[in-house]
Amino acid sequence: VYDGIISTVDWEGKILISNFESRRPPFQKIHWKTTRRLSQASLVGLVKLSSSGQRLQPNDKIVWAEIVLSNRSNPRDEYKQREDGRFVVSLLEGDGFHKIDFHKGDFVAIIDCQTFVPEHIPVLKALEMQKCQTLPFNEGKLLNISRGSPGHVDKQEEGKFETEDIVLDDLSAQILNVLRTSSLDPIIQIRRDNRARSQLLIELIDLVRSATLDQGQLNSLLSSLTHPVHCTQGPPGTGKSYLGVVLVRALLIIRKLWIHTCPNIGKPPILVLSYKNHAIDEFLVDLVKAQPSINLIRVGAQCGEPLLERYSEKFRLFSDPDVSITRKKLQDVYELKRTLFSLSNHTDIHLSKAEFAESQNNDKSKKHRYFITHKLGTIIE
Repeated sequence: VYDGIISTVDWEGKILISNFESRRPPFQKIHWKTTRRLSQASLVGLVKLSSSGQRLQPNDKIVWAEIVLSNRSNPRDEYKQREDGRFVVSLLEGDGFHKIDFHKGDFVAIIDCQTFVPEHIPVLKALEMQKCQTLPFNEGKLLNISRGSPGHVDKQEEGKFETEDIVLDDLSAQILNVLRTSSLDPIIQIRRDNRARSQLLIELIDLVRSATLDQGQLNSLLSSLTHPVHCTQGPPGTGKSYLGVVLVRALLIIRKLWIHTCPNIGKPPILVLSYKNHAIDEFLVDLVKAQPSINLIRVGAQCGEPLLERYSEKFRLFSDPDVSITRKKLQDVYELKRTLFSLSNHTDIHLSKAEFAESQNNDKSKKHRYFITHKLGTIIE
């Protein structure tokens, strides 16, 4: 547990804490470069105090936050901020988190949980919002584990694929069958358009041929394009990650033709998830190498792959001029809100004085009212 003072609070809920000191300092000086104490992305609890060092009580409200980088341009020197007694936290959002207004100069106690936020908080939030209901897997048909098959061809979807320019070998025939029987909504809508479905067939055949998949990988890829829910499993080294890259490339082709066929759908994203940063980084490196023109954003903790640096969320946030302008405007609005709040309290005092002066038949009331009106007009402008 540490004691500190709030130096700044911004509109994003980021708080700069300075002059922090441990309530139980170790015998030896803390080596901030190697210690896990108050490390980046750790979970901390903030308790608002009336004075520094105040004893914590069981009924104190705790506001949960994540320690974030204070110097994004040079994250390797973040430990120097700790040596100077400063660090930045970002308040966590959610219905289960207490909300307390923090202001500059407030005393706080910092509870260092030494827990990595990205691994735990998303799970807790999901459990918090989870409702007891049956998952909509259509009695297993969408999982491809029941006797029924979701694959079908409606009459309005029937039609001849234009295959004059395609050599229909065994591979082409398998892909053609997937497009005819797939129960994925994008493919269903694409195959209602003669030109789009023929283009989809050609591009998928070219992709699969260039990918050189073995039979097991091919079967898994075709199954994933047939059923809305699919699981590929296997021991290490069997090519699951490589197959995932091929699948994303196939989905990009489908997405492109789906948007062209149905412009009203907007631009639906493709989401790739991994529990570990290392796994997602390896996956994305392979994807970027195979698809250099891809437009993606990597969200999560700090990335160690130089190739993915320009795709990071933080890089996008600070390199996009529109984002910088918007952040500046939001910060100005936040400061205006704080000023109006302060002025509101100040105005109440002056109104009380004006009413008292008026009751004493004193002309000072006019001066007070003029001061209030002038001040409010200046702030609002």
